[in-house]
Amino acid sequence: MPTRNVEIPTGPVAEFMTTNVVTVGTRRAAQDAAQLMIEHDIEQIPAVSGGELVGIVRDVDLLRGAV
Repeated sequence: MPTRNVEIPTGPVAEFMTTNVVTVGTRRAAQDAAQLMIEHDIEQIPAVSGGELVGIVRDVDLLRGAV
């Protein structure tokens, strides 16, 4: 989506963020991450290790890995 004509909200992030975040552990298989993304209808999922955010897995990352 082009961002040139999009008006970005000025409110605090807390008004727009997701609070029930679906995550995947870094030791889980890519297939598990893909399944979670399908089940929750999301395009990206935070990767965590020891309760810490270590990355983001995007649907396009998984598609690139499948080729």
